[in-house]
Amino acid sequence: QVKNAIVYRLPAQGQFSSYIHKRRDESGENAVRDKLPESGKAVQLATLTSCLGVYSPTAALSIFTDGGAIHLSQANMETATVEVTEKEGAFAQVSLSQYIVHIAPGDQSYLLKAGEEFVFRVGISIAPNRLPHPRIHDLRMFTWIGDVKYPYPNDNEIAQVAQWGFTLFQMHRVGNPGEPRPPAGELERVIKKVHELGMLFIWEENADLIYSHAPGVLSMKARDEWPLWQGFNYGGHYVAGEMDPYCDQDATCLASPNGLSEYRLENIGRMFDRFSVDGIYLDDNLAYANCTLWKEHGHPREVYDCLIELHEMNWRRRELMRSRCPHMVLVSHNTTAFILPVICDFDAHIYGEGYSFKSLEDYWDNYIAPVHSLHSQGMIWPGSVDLERVSAGLAFNYDLLTGGEQYSQLDWRLFPNKFVYAAGVTDLEPLYSSIYNLAQYYFGLYESKPFYFADSAGLFITTTHLTYASVYHNQVWNDWLVVVANMSPKTEKTSLDFRSPQTLGILPGKSYFLFDFHRRTAKTFQGDDINQGFADISVPGQNLQLYYLRKHPLNAAFHIWGGKRISEVWDAKNRKLTFEINGPAGLQDTVFVGGAQHGFEKILVEGKKASFFFDSAQGLAYGTVTFTAKPLKITVFCSSDRINRLPARAVTDSPLSQQSGLDF
Repeated sequence: QVKNAIVYRLPAQGQFSSYIHKRRDESGENAVRDKLPESGKAVQLATLTSCLGVYSPTAALSIFTDGGAIHLSQANMETATVEVTEKEGAFAQVSLSQYIVHIAPGDQSYLLKAGEEFVFRVGISIAPNRLPHPRIHDLRMFTWIGDVKYPYPNDNEIAQVAQWGFTLFQMHRVGNPGEPRPPAGELERVIKKVHELGMLFIWEENADLIYSHAPGVLSMKARDEWPLWQGFNYGGHYVAGEMDPYCDQDATCLASPNGLSEYRLENIGRMFDRFSVDGIYLDDNLAYANCTLWKEHGHPREVYDCLIELHEMNWRRRELMRSRCPHMVLVSHNTTAFILPVICDFDAHIYGEGYSFKSLEDYWDNYIAPVHSLHSQGMIWPGSVDLERVSAGLAFNYDLLTGGEQYSQLDWRLFPNKFVYAAGVTDLEPLYSSIYNLAQYYFGLYESKPFYFADSAGLFITTTHLTYASVYHNQVWNDWLVVVANMSPKTEKTSLDFRSPQTLGILPGKSYFLFDFHRRTAKTFQGDDINQGFADISVPGQNLQLYYLRKHPLNAAFHIWGGKRISEVWDAKNRKLTFEINGPAGLQDTVFVGGAQHGFEKILVEGKKASFFFDSAQGLAYGTVTFTAKPLKITVFCSSDRINRLPARAVTDSPLSQQSGLDF
């Protein structure tokens, strides 16, 4: 007899700030989440329970069970509890509880009957649980969805994607892993071109769907055994319709009984046997509770979300792919369902189609926090209807304020004239994508230590409501990328007040060089006067200002911006600067050089004289280069008499500033 309860309880301590609770009758998209209560307080929940977690951008912990609230002696009894026993600053001691059986005082005991099984499982999931992927933050994803007319991109389109600064190329409707859609040979061509341009190729797979024409599916149906794999999402069947009839898919049960897991893993093995694939994008990575064949599939009870089996399949996929491709990338699409056991096996996470963030703070608390706690990469996807999505400018505010590399793009948004279903696309969208992707590419966010708006008030703060700032300190080059963003729909004027610049590595008495990314203007100041350098900043509505800051080498010429700097050497004796920069092959872009006090004589690109100009008002040399597959070597010769001999021409604003009509 169970007189009181069977309860799964875990005490823990860590840097936890929020909690999340998933019921076993929903996928996690509707999970309850909020800030932790104060010390000595508790949050009590009275629903079916599956997973209960606490998290912050630093750490996360979840407990879960497949038998939450099996028996309650009364309706609306407590089924899950988050109790804060101590809280100081970012540190919290908590106790997490999930009830399997709960009996109210005075109620009849629950009888466990002899000779009958009473079975439930419990588990713990912890983050950070692994090192970050070596390319984080350098995973910028482009997705080719295609349609019946254009199932595959051509080589020029793939090259354009690379030149926009994307590093992952996902094929979204290419067929079951290892079984590409026709025409024959097209996938091999695409993968070859993607790799030639330095991108990784990502194959899309659904957690809950499988192509109806897959050999394994046809075989199961021919043997009248399909119910052994059958699921019920999308009414049991998904069809893309006129857009792409090839995408005729059947729903499968996430618990993967009766060999479905093995079949999926065999497909992945065959994929690697035939194709050089670098990762998988898993669509619908959600612990659904929708299987009506619970007895036939051996689920422990009728209302059951298959969370444990989904995690096991995700883990087996990861281990198999790591054995075949050590650098592989796993991307999960889980909308708002950041349920730790489900997402912990992935390197990147897509937040839904479109945006539904209440505020920047909501985005940080409920999306970035679980992603950062996992050492993984966040991603956000534009939606299909313009009224349901934020502008590209605002999307990059979210992106660059919270870690970078998040804004993922779709084929019909960047090639709208090719797809008849493209809607709500602005002419500036490709420009936003290329400019802000390349800014992150050139600076090297993966080499940088971030100082985020959300936890850096003691270091710096903006002076105007709805304006925010984040700072990235490159640990290789000891320079900084400064983001000042405006979340308001109207233009705002603000200043950036640095309260502890030394913590950022900016020292008093040292000279610094500041480059305005949009206006392409330059200024210098002493570390003591840094606030003067960031005073009276005008930021257009739902856009951002971007600044590059480095120590000012007074005794040398130096590379400022344009291309990812690989090396930089100043030869004082011969008054010569040599630097190497990398960029997407075929891209034409502007390179900026500082050190006007030394006098620019000539500039060579790969040993050949190049067309560079000098803006005397800014003290900048600049010129257009074309990147190749290898880093470009640029040599700057300074004159012996310190007189500039490059042709004079003023620098113009950035293309986004020119074409948008916005006053950056």
